[in-house]
Amino acid sequence: MSQIRQIAKQHFKDITYDGIDKFIHHPIHEVRHCGLIILVNKYQ
Repeated sequence: MSQIRQIAKQHFKDITYDGIDKFIHHPIHEVRHCGLIILVNKYQ
């Protein structure tokens, strides 16, 4: 799980909200989780 958080921290500034939406609706759980972490990082 720490790898997902690392990836999210590295790329949260570059991704748009449309991209996050694609992550959140992805069928793979880890991708959805990464999308939610990116969303939280953008909110902060």
